[in-house]
Parts: sequence; structure tokens; C-alpha cells
Amino acid sequence: RADIVVASYVLHENEAALRADGARALGGALPGAFRAAPHGAALVFLDATHRLWPALAATAEDAAEEGEGFFQMMLPQGLNAHVHALAFLRRSEQRTAEQNDAVQQCFNLFLAHQQANEARLARKLQRDSEAVEESSEDASAQEIVLEKK
Repeated sequence: RADIVVASYVLHENEAALRADGARALGGALPGAFRAAPHGAALVFLDATHRLWPALAATAEDAAEEGEGFFQMMLPQGLNAHVHALAFLRRSEQRTAEQNDAVQQCFNLFLAHQQANEARLARKLQRDSEAVEESSEDASAQEIVLEKK
């Protein structure tokens, strides 16, 4: 058990290993870290992007459902070095409606960014696929010209 856990630039870099297909929460050691956090413990995440924050928060929610209390989510603002930061504080009481609304607003923003990134990646994959097809067609055309000579 730890009173503070800091994960700096490890989520985004290990996304493929932490995400199971279709899972809303992250795997690896993260669920255990949240479950083991005693009341009053802080878990701080600093990363290159906030795209995984919804999945990270879902991981915290799942862990809180298995224990007592909840994880208060905080978005530090005005940071110089770590623009994308998310902190959780394990609380013993229940979350208020106001806290739920604030969390939902953050998630709506994060989910919109995540969806935009997925669309961007899909467009890139399509462009890359088209480029490979064009390259194949060009290579075939060159082979035909060489055979005619």
C-alpha cells in the first residue's frame, strides 16, 4: 500500500498492453494499484496526452465499486511541464451530484478528443492502405514494361 502513486509518461507509451479489445477500463497493474490505495491516497498520472483519461477513470470506478468510497478526480490546471495530468484521491464518503456532473463534463471532452483521434487514425490507415495499393499497381506496370522490352 502506498500513500501516493505517480505514473509519469507510462500510460500512452504502453497503451497497447493496457487496453484489451473493447474494454472500457485499463488493465495491467493499474486495477490493482487503485484497489490497494487506502483512503486518503493520491494517484497522479502525467502523460503525453489525455486520450486515456476516460479509460483510466473507468479503472478507478471499477476499483472503487469493489471497495468503499470513491476516487475524487482532479484535473490540475496551469501546469508548465505536464500539460496532461490527472489525479485521483481515494475518499471514504460518497460522491456528490455536483462532483458527478463535473466528472461527466470532463469525460465528454476527453471522449470527444478520443473519438477525433480514432477517426484521424482511421483516415491515416486508409491513406496508407491506398498508398500501398498505388505502389503495387505502379510496380506491376513497371514489370509489364520491362517484360515488353
